[in-house]
Amino acid sequence: MFAIERLEIIKKILIEKKTAEIPYIRKILDVTDVTIRRDLDKLEKEGFLIKTYGGAILNTASQKTDSVQNIVFKDDQPSEETNQIGLIAASMINEDDIVFISGGIIGLVIAQNLKNKSNIKVLTNDIFIASELYNQVGINVLLTGGDLILGTGILTGGVTLKSLENIYLSKAFITVKGIHLEFGYTTDNANEVLLFSEISKISNELIIVAEHSKFDKVSYKKIANINQYKKIISSKEIPDKYKDYFYSNNIKIYTAYAIK
Repeated sequence: MFAIERLEIIKKILIEKKTAEIPYIRKILDVTDVTIRRDLDKLEKEGFLIKTYGGAILNTASQKTDSVQNIVFKDDQPSEETNQIGLIAASMINEDDIVFISGGIIGLVIAQNLKNKSNIKVLTNDIFIASELYNQVGINVLLTGGDLILGTGILTGGVTLKSLENIYLSKAFITVKGIHLEFGYTTDNANEVLLFSEISKISNELIIVAEHSKFDKVSYKKIANINQYKKIISSKEIPDKYKDYFYSNNIKIYTAYAIK
C-alpha cells in the first residue's frame, strides 16, 4: 500500500471516530508501529491531528466550516475515488515543478493535497483552486484570466489562451468528461478544447485525470485521440478493455485504491 493511501485511510478513521489508537490502525493497515507513527507525524505537521500517547485525535480546529471545498462541493461531496485520484496526482508533483491544474472538483482535490509541498508554481484556470492555494507558503499561484463558465469557477476564452504565452510547464493535469476507444478524450465546452490544445504544446508531460465513470462516454467536443497522452490517473474499476489497450500501447495507468 502506498503512503498516500495509508494517510487517506487514517484521515477517514479519525473523521469518523475522532480518535484512534495505534493497535487499531495497525489492524486496519497491516503495517508496523514505526510506519504508523511516521504517518501520524506527517498528518500532525499538516495540522490534521494531534498525537497522543499511543495514538492520535482529530484536530477539530483545523476542520473549516466555510472552506472553499464547502462552497464548491455543496451537497455533492467528492467520492473516495475522486479523493484518491487527487492524492495520486499530488504525489506526482515535485519541488521546482511548474504545473497546470485544470478546473473542476478533481483539480480542487489535487490542490488540497499540495499543502505540504514547497517551491512549486501552480497555474490554473479555476478561481476556487487559486483560492485554495493563495496563502500557501512555498506555492506560487498563477491564475489565468478569461470568461467564467456559468455555474463554475472555471475560466476559458481568448484571454485565457493569451495568458499562456511564453509559459513553460513541467506537468499538466487535465480533467476530461469522456474517454472512448474510438472517439478519444472529450469535454463539454468548446473553449476547453482550445485551452487544452495549447496546454499540451507548452507542457513537458500531460496527465489525464478522470473517474472510472467517464470511460465509454463521449462528450460534446473532442480533445485528442486516446493514444495521444501517455499517463492517466483513474481507478481500478475502469473497464478491462481500456486496461488492455493502455498496456498494449505503452500508456501508464495509475489507479486509485478504493477504501471500503
